[in-house]
Amino acid sequence: MQADSFYTNPRLTALFMLFIVVLGGVSFLGLARQEDPTMAERYAQVNTFLPGASAARMESLVSEPLETSLREIPEIKEIESTSKSGISVISIELLDRISPEDTQNVWSEVRDQLGSMQATLPRGTVEPDLRIVQPVASTIIIALSWRHSSDIEMSILSRLAESLRLQLANMSGTEKAESWGEAEEEIVVSLDPNRMVASGVSAAFIAQRIGAADTKIASGRLRAGGNDILVGVDAELDSVERIANIPLVMGNNGSTLRVSDLATVRKTQLDPPRSLAYHGTEQVIFVNAKMQGGLQIENWTRNANALVAKFEANLPNSIGLETVYSQNIYTDQRMNSLANNLIFALVIVLLVLIWLMGIRSALTVGIALPLSASMVLVGMQVLDIPLHQMSVT
Repeated sequence: MQADSFYTNPRLTALFMLFIVVLGGVSFLGLARQEDPTMAERYAQVNTFLPGASAARMESLVSEPLETSLREIPEIKEIESTSKSGISVISIELLDRISPEDTQNVWSEVRDQLGSMQATLPRGTVEPDLRIVQPVASTIIIALSWRHSSDIEMSILSRLAESLRLQLANMSGTEKAESWGEAEEEIVVSLDPNRMVASGVSAAFIAQRIGAADTKIASGRLRAGGNDILVGVDAELDSVERIANIPLVMGNNGSTLRVSDLATVRKTQLDPPRSLAYHGTEQVIFVNAKMQGGLQIENWTRNANALVAKFEANLPNSIGLETVYSQNIYTDQRMNSLANNLIFALVIVLLVLIWLMGIRSALTVGIALPLSASMVLVGMQVLDIPLHQMSVT
């Protein structure tokens, strides 16, 4: 092809420009869309508890040794610690040069370092808990509320919220699903002092027997041929009946004194609750789901809304469901803003050029705007750069 082919052959020029514009439109429709860019997990917190310890003791015996140990990892950029009564919080930031693919390897190294330091911490220290801060915005948030005139039943709302959370978590393209404000249940053993005195059994003995009944280790080992299998007893303390039937004392006549003979065992909600969630003045449970990066948020939101609508159709009238946040609304606004800006810019440029240069010269110069925008969109498609508020800007 000669250098002046586009000048001497207008049809070839028009066809080539049309090809670029169409390719840019196809790229625009196929690009991944999300509100915020996907960022690497470079931040984390290490929470360590030592009940009863003062702030100074936490600083000298927990925070400083953990900091010194973590500074041996070269990928860590900055470490800051805060020590309070009974708790140590260490904030960690990784170097900017650590790629998103390598961050998980660094966090695994941090976990290993914390595990090796556990034996050197004071007795009674809870194992350090590493919590990675995921810079991922919520894609959809749903509120479940109690609509009946009776007192709110948080246990019912919690079970429904957990069911919805699991469905959203198992949906294709979901990064993470969690719930806020759900009620936690606990089993309470209320001892009867009169019965305890009559039986001669102390509260410490009952607590010891209940703790011993909660088997956490293997009960034995089975070796047969080339197989070596651990044998466990299904005796987890997960029900009221299981705890109530724990034997305490065996009588000479074969009778058995059980926990239910000396105490009342019931399941109740944790009081005070660890967390509360309110939508306005109404207590609710929030179910939050986050979409994986590199997907089109419109398609994911459409599937999530269909799932939520199906879930809502099976709810009783006493349960309310409301979508309080949908990221897709803001993403659509940005996409529409991008398209409108391109159109208005093209119109304004053409009008100014027509007034200054005439129609023919204006069309020749003005066509550069849609061509450059189309080539940028094609380049984003090739480089796998999604459309979000940073790339749109």
